[in-house]
Amino acid sequence: MTGTTSDLTGTTSDLTGTTSDLTGTTSDLTGTTSDLTGATSDLTGATSDLTGTTSDLTGTTSDLTGTTSDLTGTTSDLTGTTSDLTGTTSDLTGTTSDLTGTTSDLTGTTSDLTGTTSVVMLPGQFLHLAITP
Repeated sequence: MTGTTSDLTGTTSDLTGTTSDLTGTTSDLTGTTSDLTGATSDLTGATSDLTGTTSDLTGTTSDLTGTTSDLTGTTSDLTGTTSDLTGTTSDLTGTTSDLTGTTSDLTGTTSDLTGTTSVVMLPGQFLHLAITP
């Protein structure tokens, strides 16, 4: 999806009970811009098997401002997954994630967050700025 622009403004996705098997899938999202402003994703009971998946998100910009993700009961198996997020900028300001009952198996997962900047605003707290060297 090199150079692809996706505008999902106001989109509602209901993936209840969906099973996704992406075994051995390679996704190259270099230079991709995704605008999910106001999008709502309901992944209740969804199962994602990303065993052996390689995702190259180099230079990808994701704006999830105001996005609400309900991952209640979601199971993610990322065994052996490699994610290269070098230079990726994620703005999750105002994002609400409900991970109640979520189980993530990250056995053998490698994440390269070199140069990644994360801004986290917690209710009733000051701004926390985390920069991975």
